[in-house]
Amino acid sequence: MTAGVFESEFTYSFLVSSGRKFVRLHFYPSSHNGFTASDAIFSVSSGALYTLLNNFNDVLTTQALKYDCVMLMFLQRY
Repeated sequence: MTAGVFESEFTYSFLVSSGRKFVRLHFYPSSHNGFTASDAIFSVSSGALYTLLNNFNDVLTTQALKYDCVMLMFLQRY
């Protein structure tokens, strides 16, 4: 399992060909080296048109659902 920890806004971009795309996001909240998972709030967008998550907190989500982790899937057409 890999994770990224960033102290400020971070953008990750990559090019894809046109057509349908499945976007699957896995969240397993955990604290790491002084960073508290419950403080992490983030957004995910796909291109300029689609916001997949906005001000998302995986700790609150997993606690509300009573799960250890959560997976979200999106289907998009470009």
